[in-house]
Amino acid sequence: MEMKQHSVIIGTGGRLGSALLTACDPHHRVTALSRKELDLTSLSAIRTVLGELEYDTLWLSAAITDVDFCETHPEVAAAVNTAAIKEIARISAEKAAKVVFFSTDYVFDGQKGELYEEEDEALPVNVYGRTKLSAERHVLAADDKNLVVRLSKLFGPQKLSFPDWVVRQAIEKDSFSLVEDHFSSPTYTEDVVAALLPLIKGETSWSGILHLCNSGVCSWLEWGQYCLDRLALEGLSFRVKEIDACLMSDIKSFIAQRPAYSAMSNARYHKLSDQVMPSWQNAVDRYVVDYLAPRLKK
Repeated sequence: MEMKQHSVIIGTGGRLGSALLTACDPHHRVTALSRKELDLTSLSAIRTVLGELEYDTLWLSAAITDVDFCETHPEVAAAVNTAAIKEIARISAEKAAKVVFFSTDYVFDGQKGELYEEEDEALPVNVYGRTKLSAERHVLAADDKNLVVRLSKLFGPQKLSFPDWVVRQAIEKDSFSLVEDHFSSPTYTEDVVAALLPLIKGETSWSGILHLCNSGVCSWLEWGQYCLDRLALEGLSFRVKEIDACLMSDIKSFIAQRPAYSAMSNARYHKLSDQVMPSWQNAVDRYVVDYLAPRLKK
């Protein structure tokens, strides 16, 4: 795969950042910045590190994504998720470099009850969503060629995620429950990278806001049960075969409010690329066959 002459990826210690790094052509110059190389709590560190680099594109996937941590640590969340992003966007604009910033479906309040499109009003109901929405606005204001990519319920082989957690519960417990009244569109890292290939290869210059998630809508319960059912087809069985249902209000450990329905439409992506994002079921199928089942069979 071909990237522009020099790209910077911030957040390569995370699930998406590491996937983007893997997609890079090794013959092109890429600077990978994880938490060790770049402290997003320090604006001076950001200025020092980025000030020494000349780059064409900056991929910005780093963030504090723990929704409840953000709710109880709003100043830290604001520093990393908003202030740092604003500074990165400012520095990149001075270098005439494009910023691709990854945001979240949690910028919505969940009241629409149907697929959210890019032009729908964003009304976040928690600190995490508010910090990400503020960052979006700074990125878009810094340069009109910048792109905000909203994702939802990211999973993939780079780090343990929801499907892996479900399997662990099914192995270790006699029963467990998942929420049946929270709906979204899971997002597979492999499909995100594949969808962004025209941008990665410099073949297009998408800008503005882009929703990018697997097609379809499911609850946490439907997603988790599908994972177990799909693993059963691979010959794997667990103590739990049927997951119990619960409501969002039953989860007492949740501190922050979550939008009840944050599923997003991929219509703009389809219009721009003439490609269709695979369904979330198809994404789970591939994750199970390619990664999850082989690990469990070892």
